[in-house]
Amino acid sequence: MPKRKTEKKEEKQLKKILGILALIIIGVVIGIFLFKGNTKFKYAGLDFDLQYHGEIPIYHTTIPILDQNGNLYKYFNLFFRNDPRDLRKIEVPRFMRIQNNVILAADSDIGACDDGSLAGVLIGQFITIGRSVQVASTNQTYAEETGYDFANCNNVTADTTVIITRKGEENKIIDQNGCYIIQFKECDILKSTERFIVGVLASYNNIIL
Repeated sequence: MPKRKTEKKEEKQLKKILGILALIIIGVVIGIFLFKGNTKFKYAGLDFDLQYHGEIPIYHTTIPILDQNGNLYKYFNLFFRNDPRDLRKIEVPRFMRIQNNVILAADSDIGACDDGSLAGVLIGQFITIGRSVQVASTNQTYAEETGYDFANCNNVTADTTVIITRKGEENKIIDQNGCYIIQFKECDILKSTERFIVGVLASYNNIIL
């Protein structure tokens, strides 16, 4: 084969390879751009961004904290382990309001769940923002043995909200006249807890989930 034809053939092959490489690079760049774009989203009136702590995905949002005069005091950071959009199947009341006094009551056996402590810390951090909080047990015998207060939905008053965490047949948030029950099946306690918090914030933003 003549030398010139061989060179032209090699040149065409090189251009073809370079073209394929260029397409691959463009595809990678576009993929990275789209991935970064998907790390931020809006849900329930809140702006979320996806962060990674090692290989663990964390969904972060902030809520404004106002002082007694209604002025912005600071922002409070909330971190969720579950994508709030993936928890839509968990039923929540259309309207929820938390009073200035709150009783957090739980079944005595939620400690058997791996995420029980994490869920407790999360709900505690959220509820204590600008509120007076009392911790109690829904099991009267356990409360008497451990020194905890005993509480149930009968403790609701005009200025006191009761929030109960308990096991049940399904993941669900129930409203019983100002007594909110965070119900979870098996050990989905963190999913139900996060859904409850997002539901409360959505209510304050006048958004129906």
